[in-house]
Amino acid sequence: MTYILSDKIRTARKFHHCDQCGGSVNPGDRYREQVNTYDGFGTYRAHEDCDTASNEYRVIAKYEDCRASDIAGENRPWLEQFFPSVAKRFFAR
Repeated sequence: MTYILSDKIRTARKFHHCDQCGGSVNPGDRYREQVNTYDGFGTYRAHEDCDTASNEYRVIAKYEDCRASDIAGENRPWLEQFFPSVAKRFFAR
């Protein structure tokens, strides 16, 4: 069972890796940091908008878990329309 120990929106002071889009969370960017336990401690970090996009898509698609990469493909227009900054980061590669 996973227990959430901390869930905060922060402003980055150093570089982090976004667990949603795979890009960099740069100093000054807002991101979500969640510390949890599941066979030890884990930390989830994601751009605030990447996290929001994946949560909204999870509700629409009725998924239990969703990553920004799950939205790619046929759902790209949805992402570009509602979360253009996430689409720009995701499809820039």
